[in-house]
Amino acid sequence: MTIHPARLPDDVLLGETRLERLRRGGPGGQRRNKVSTGVKLVHQPTLVEATATERRSGRENQATALRRLRIALAIQIRSPSLKGSPTSLWRERTQNEKLVLSGRHKDFPAILAEALDHLHASGGDFARAASKLQITRSQLMKLISQTGAALEMVNRWRKEKGLGKLKKR
Repeated sequence: MTIHPARLPDDVLLGETRLERLRRGGPGGQRRNKVSTGVKLVHQPTLVEATATERRSGRENQATALRRLRIALAIQIRSPSLKGSPTSLWRERTQNEKLVLSGRHKDFPAILAEALDHLHASGGDFARAASKLQITRSQLMKLISQTGAALEMVNRWRKEKGLGKLKKR
């Protein structure tokens, strides 16, 4: 089984990306307009990209772009093979059918990817996916709705299956 790109260590993921420096206007004063501190990361195997330009520091922008890239990969890339049970990372983050994870936690993109993989494999059926993941449907919905793009994608899947649209919680 191959590892989802959202779960790769930073150095490995950065090794698979092309880094571009950008200049963008906006808050930050004159220095921001003169120096290429903006960052665009393109994951070469999938062509998924993410940018960050809001900080004056190139290093901070790169860290922000890397997190955005992980989330974009989690949303856009589906793992072809799923085992029947959740991964050890998933089991570490759950207690009594409850997912214990902040949207800011470093594991969030990997957990989101796994949830979306199970949801996709179940044809958008929240009850079946939640059962496989050993959490409640409301916990799964709460996880998905933390990212608007993930919720939009799930709603597209559900529309294709003739299921109703989900609203953000």
